[in-house]
Amino acid sequence: MFNMIVIGFGQGTGPMISYCTGAKEIDLSMQIRKHTLRIVSGLAIVIWLLLTALSRSYANAFTDDLQLISLIIVGLRIYTLGFGLISYNVLNSFYFTSMGYPKESAIISSARGLIVLSVAILILPKMMGIVGVWLVAPVTELITAFIVYYFIRKLKSSKSFAIEKCDLVNKRITYTRLYVSDSFVLL
Repeated sequence: MFNMIVIGFGQGTGPMISYCTGAKEIDLSMQIRKHTLRIVSGLAIVIWLLLTALSRSYANAFTDDLQLISLIIVGLRIYTLGFGLISYNVLNSFYFTSMGYPKESAIISSARGLIVLSVAILILPKMMGIVGVWLVAPVTELITAFIVYYFIRKLKSSKSFAIEKCDLVNKRITYTRLYVSDSFVLL
């Protein structure tokens, strides 16, 4: 459920970031990204605190088995540690897409949804048992966060590259507008 909230924020900010990129307002797009990350990270902390505090009640809603309840409590506390990193990874994936960097976005999505996740699923449970199963998601998000951090650093160090990308986007938008207006004239 938390993932859906983060995706909603990513989809909501995408058009604003794309617009800012097209208008060569790279700093504004970065501010939108930071502000959104703050909001969603704050929400992640609140949800983590609630689930940690109410983990027993949450587990009791599904079972009366005391052994299973203790597994759920431990699992919830471990699993929800990754919520802040989910925010960081998903929002930055949307950010790169909105900025016109699909390769970086695809690498982030593939890392967290397939590559790193698969490796973690194969390794962690064998090494750590049931705790390893619960750690798969937070560890996947942590490793993916390092990839995201690398891409963000790379982007920030090459603002001129981002501005060149904006010029390409503007040319495409201008061409599309000319094509659309010519089509309406013909009708």
